[in-house]
Amino acid sequence: MRYLSLSVKLSSALIFAAPSLALAQALAADPAVSKSPMAGLMTFFPILAFGAIFYFLLYRPQQQQAKERKNMLLGVKRSDRVLTAGGIYGTVVNAPGRYFGP
Repeated sequence: MRYLSLSVKLSSALIFAAPSLALAQALAADPAVSKSPMAGLMTFFPILAFGAIFYFLLYRPQQQQAKERKNMLLGVKRSDRVLTAGGIYGTVVNAPGRYFGP
C-alpha cells in the first residue's frame, strides 16, 4: 500500500511540473522568441483580452442594471402601483426617503 501511494504522489507531481518544464525548454531552445519586439505584447495580449471580455460581459451590464434600479426607485412616488420581489401588488402610501434599498 505504501508503494502505491508514493507512486501516485510522484505521478501527480510530474503532471504539474511537466507543462512548466516543457515551456522552459521551448523558450530556451528558440532564441528568436525572446528577442522579438512583439514578444512582450503577445505575452500580455491574452490577459488584456480576458480583461475586456470580463468588463463587457460581466461588469458593465451589472453597472447598467444598478443604475436603472436606482433611477426606478428614485422615481417612486405616492399612489404608484408596485409589484414587490415577493409577488405582492401594492400601492405606495408613504415614500420616506429619496432612495430605497441598500
